[in-house]
Parts: sequence; C-alpha cells; structure tokens
Amino acid sequence: FDVKGIAGNIIHAIATTNAIVAGLQVLEAVKVLTNKAKEAPRLTDGCKFTWVVRDAIGSGNLLQPTKLEDPNPNCYSCGKGVM
Repeated sequence: FDVKGIAGNIIHAIATTNAIVAGLQVLEAVKVLTNKAKEAPRLTDGCKFTWVVRDAIGSGNLLQPTKLEDPNPNCYSCGKGVM
C-alpha cells in the first residue's frame, strides 16, 4: 500500500506541474497574439522564457522569467544549419 500511495502523489505532482507550464505557455501566446510586445523592434523581444524553480528565490518567487536568447545560426531547428 505504501508504493501505491507514493505513486499516487507523484502522478498528482506531474499533473500539477504540467498545468502550471501549460498556463504559462497560454499567457505567453496571448501576449504575442495581442501584440503586447509591439513597442519592441522584434516580436520576440517582449517574450520571456520562464523557469519554474524548486526553491523560492529572491522575494519568495517560484517563477524566474528570462529573456529569450537569439537563434543560433548553426542550429538545425532555429537557425540555418545544414546537415
């Protein structure tokens, strides 16, 4: 019964984490679609990549927004890299 209880808690934690991440993605998509970043020269300048950290940082925040990095020109996905 102990194993079943632990597994049950893990499943809930995974579902909660997925819901948090999906919510952050929707918020970023709404921001992009409503052109909240139109003051910036590029659309991606107003977007952020958000980390969900395990331990609270700074003033107790569990979310750490970070500026998107420029695409790597040698990357096959986001650049013009060739195989």
